Amino acid sequence: MVRRLAFLFVLVSLFGPSASAGVYEGWTASRRGDFATALAEFQRLAEEGNFVAQYNLGIMYANGLGVPQDVEKAAHWFHKAAKSGDARAQYNLGNLYSQGHGVPKNLSRAAHWYGAAAEQGLADAQYNLGRLYYMGTGVQRDFVQAHVWMQLAADQGVKLAEQGLSAVVRMLKPEMVARAQEQARDWKANHAKLSAAPQ
Repeated sequence: MVRRLAFLFVLVSLFGPSASAGVYEGWTASRRGDFATALAEFQRLAEEGNFVAQYNLGIMYANGLGVPQDVEKAAHWFHKAAKSGDARAQYNLGNLYSQGHGVPKNLSRAAHWYGAAAEQGLADAQYNLGRLYYMGTGVQRDFVQAHVWMQLAADQGVKLAEQGLSAVVRMLKPEMVARAQEQARDWKANHAKLSAAPQ
C-alpha cells in the first residue's frame, strides 16, 4: 500500500534553519527508533505547513510508527504535502485512492495524483499512470498515453513497466508506437531543461 518509512532532505533549507533542524532531529530520532521524538518534531512542523514534515508524519501514521496505525490520518497529511508539490506524497495519495484506504476509492482522484507525481518524474507514479491509461480506469483508455508513461518508467528501471510495454505495443499500430516514443522523448527533453534551469 504505502512505501516503507523514507525521509526527504531535498528542499529542507527552504524552510529556514529552525525547520531544517526540526526535520533533521525528527529523522535522526526515527532512525534510532525514538518515534516519540520524531512524532513531536514532525507534528509541530507539519502544523506550521512544512511539507517534508507533513509527508513524514503521513508515513508514520500509515505504518503505525510511534502512533496507532491510522490510514485516514496518513491520507490527511499526504494530502497536505501533495498540495504543496511533494511527489512522494502525491504518489502515496494516488495509491490510497486507487485502493480505497483511508479515503473513498476513486480512480479518477488516483489518476490525478499519480499524474502530478509522474509529471515530476517519479517512476512508480509514471508506471501506475500508464497502467490506468492501458486499462481505461480513472481516465479514458489511451494506449498511446499508456505507452508514453510506461516508457518513461521503464527508462528509469521499473521492471513492471518494461513488461507492460510489450502488452501496450501489441495494441498499437507502428505509427502510434512512434508517436508515443516521440512524446516520451519530448517529455524528457522538456523536463531536462526544467531541472537544469537556475533555481
